[in-house]
This record gives sequence, structure tokens and C-alpha cells, in this order.
Amino acid sequence: MGKIPYFWVFMGLVLAACTDGGSPSAGHINMRPEGMTPGRGPETDTVKGSNNAVTGMIVTNKAQVINYIASEFKGAPTWENKTSDNTLIANAAIEIASGEYSTYDAENSGVWGPALWVVSHDLYSTCGSAENVAKCVSDWRTENPDVVSQELNTLLRNAQALDITDAIFADAENTQLHFTVGENGKIDSIVLGRTTYGRDSDSGNVFTAENGSSVTYDSGATLAQKFQLSYSDFGTYQITTNDVAGPKIAFAGGYGDKRIEIANVAALDGKTTTFTGKAIGTVANGNKTIDLDGSATLKFDDTGAAPVTTLGATGFSNWYSFTVTQESDQNPTIQFDTSLTNKVPEGFQVEGNGDVSMNVGYYGPNADTPIEATGLVQYTEGDIKMDMAFGVKQ
Repeated sequence: MGKIPYFWVFMGLVLAACTDGGSPSAGHINMRPEGMTPGRGPETDTVKGSNNAVTGMIVTNKAQVINYIASEFKGAPTWENKTSDNTLIANAAIEIASGEYSTYDAENSGVWGPALWVVSHDLYSTCGSAENVAKCVSDWRTENPDVVSQELNTLLRNAQALDITDAIFADAENTQLHFTVGENGKIDSIVLGRTTYGRDSDSGNVFTAENGSSVTYDSGATLAQKFQLSYSDFGTYQITTNDVAGPKIAFAGGYGDKRIEIANVAALDGKTTTFTGKAIGTVANGNKTIDLDGSATLKFDDTGAAPVTTLGATGFSNWYSFTVTQESDQNPTIQFDTSLTNKVPEGFQVEGNGDVSMNVGYYGPNADTPIEATGLVQYTEGDIKMDMAFGVKQ
């Protein structure tokens, strides 16, 4: 965390003085900020519920962050209306839960004291008055890994400001999609190519343009599917014009500033890292199409001379399982599980000698720690064409 601005340092000292009768001694807080009440959960965020009907990605604006932190202190006269510093408290809480916050000095106590409370009431009770707060927090995190993991996930989804208008998705033909949002942070339209489609309802994933055509954005990672990603998304979109539905087209993408170039990923260097998730898409032969809905496993192997990416797509009820392998910048190869041929409909069987392409985007909370990946795979053999998107996480 960067140096706390002077104004907030001053506010921290004032708040600390108000709660314990004077400035705390260096390294610890003498008592809990006035009015903090344990056991109060955050208020229901209807905007987030609405956005989750479209995508499982984190979509949180500054106002939502402020409200979330305020809800953590609901009923506390000192903090309930102190929204001016709630964003600082949110950032500090995330850093504490991540194990990255180390400036536990008296000047910052007005921020990190409440942040300890937001992470866990027990953490504050245990470490708020410790002589060495940094060591106490580190020990507490080690002793409570499940609590820390759960709280970090909650904080990232509710106290991390991310503007989804910055997220870009694309299909295999590089047609781009992006969302727009209202002032309250609710997704209100989708821009596909050069056409803007307004959202039909706050609880749906269908968007309609002024000319009457509509687009259905079908994410592969939502609460309803019990699989969510934080910084990226994948799925299919389908345009309907004059009541005639077009083909389902696979897409993938995410937040540009959360995308991680593999060449710069220190966290995967010299390791084999496995991500698991879902794969959805279509296989078409002329006017006939079957839908794909299965599982995906992505392995990034950086133990050899060059990185190797392997994608396994399995569990389709009506098509082959297959594996795509790509070494460094080489062209990918594909191998089908031919033992499953008997469940593949006539007209959709392949020999495995066609053309395959694959792209993968890795995403994470910082510049060198990927926690998820999304991408596209296309395969063409004669008149048969597979168009698939996948999303995975560690």
C-alpha cells in the first residue's frame, strides 16, 4: 500500500484521539473505534444481484465500495456516516487479507485499525492491541487460512472498485463486445461491434437495439451456474433479427489492466500450474448445430525449455473429448478421444486432421499472479466447425 496522504494521516490521528483519549503508542491501537458492533453483515446489494444475472465478474463502483464498508460498521455512530475514508479502509482491508499491508504505525491507525475489523472481528480483537501488530497479523493469517481465504474473496468482490466498461470481450473473428453501466453501477447496455443494445430487464441477460434486433449474452460463469470468475468472462452470444435467431458465437475476454502476459508471470516460472473450469460452444455442419457444455482443464507447464499450454475439454454429452497442446509460439495441435465416437451425431464426426486455433488470456489481481484464464478454441474439418469458449481458475 502506498504512503497514506497527509490529510488522511491527520484524520487518522483525530479519529484515534476521539476513541482512546489521545494518540495511540506506536505499533498498536488501545481500543476498538467507538460504536463498532460485531456480527453485522453487509446489506444486500441489489445492483450486484442485477449484474450477476449477466456476468459473474466483479462489477463494483466507488459508491458501492463506500456503501459496503459502511454496512460493515452499521449502527456505529463514529463510522456509519464517515464515508470519506471508506475507500482507504477498503483498500487496506484487501491488502491485510492479501498479506501485503505492513505499515502498522500510529499515523495510519485511523485506517488500518478499522480495516483489521473489516477483515475479521477476531483479527481485530487478537491484534488490535498487540505490541507488534505486523507479526500478530501474519501469525493470525497463518493460523486461520480458511477464514482469510473466504474473507479475501468477499472483499475482492465487494470492496474492490472495478469499472466493467473497461472490460473488452471478443469472438474468434475479433468482433468486440463491451458493457455500459449507469451511475449506480448497474449494467444497462451492451455494445456489439457498432450497435448498442439496451438491457431488457434488470434481472435478465437479453439486450435490444433500436432496430428491434436483440442479443443474448450467455456467460459461462455466473452464480446460477455455481462457477464464477473475477476478472474475465467467457460464453456465447446470439443475435436475433426479425424473430430469427442467429448462430451462437463463442467469446472471451476481461479487464485489460488485470490481464497478465505469461512472459512476465513470475508466479508460474518453473512450475506446472493447473486451472479447472468449464467449456461451452457449438459444433456446426451447414445448418445443423449441436451445443457443447462440458468441463475444461488448463495446464501451464514451464518446467522445460519452453512453456507448454495444454487444454483438456471433456464431459460433452454429444461430442468428443479433446486435448489442445501448444508449445510457446508454435501452432497448436489437437487430439480427439475417438473412443467416444459412438455418442457423436451423424454428420458431426471428425478424423482429427483439420485446422485448430487457440488463444488464452490469463487474469489476476496483480501483475504477476494469475488466478484464472479464459480463451477460445476453433476447429475446422471440411464442413464441420467447432467454436468453443472456456473459463478456468486455480
